[in-house]
Amino acid sequence: MTFQEWVDENGGQIGVARKFCFTSSLIGAWYRFERFPRADNLTLLVAYSEGRINVQQWAADFAERQRQRSDGTSVRQNKIKGNLPVNCLSRLKAVFSELGMPAERCNLRGPRFIARWKHSHVTVSEVRDAITVLELKNKDSSDIELIHKEISNARRSALGRLEE
Repeated sequence: MTFQEWVDENGGQIGVARKFCFTSSLIGAWYRFERFPRADNLTLLVAYSEGRINVQQWAADFAERQRQRSDGTSVRQNKIKGNLPVNCLSRLKAVFSELGMPAERCNLRGPRFIARWKHSHVTVSEVRDAITVLELKNKDSSDIELIHKEISNARRSALGRLEE
């Protein structure tokens, strides 16, 4: 049994932390392979789990994750919240890279459109939706001008629905 399975079986990270007197942040770090337990904590975990945790597999998985991190391979990437405004070039580039598109396409005309988007409060979810619509129409989804037009079309149609 892996450590993650054992934690899930025993009430989750907070439940295990309360039950066995560990901090929840420490359990979370072990759970996400960000840290590996010291020898004394590892002995306690094996005793608490009655030997059901496979320590060798856990150590191998931890070593693999550490190797991936040192290689520069992204192990975990948080998705950008949809309600955040796209008010700087770095956020637009982050949305592009999150969607697997070349972020370099933002460099030339990106700042001009971002200056407009600051005043009209364009959000990350609007940019994502516009890119999705452009992909469905088989158009260049990484063209900033087309994204801008699609956002304005979506806003115009939303206003039209409100007037009805």
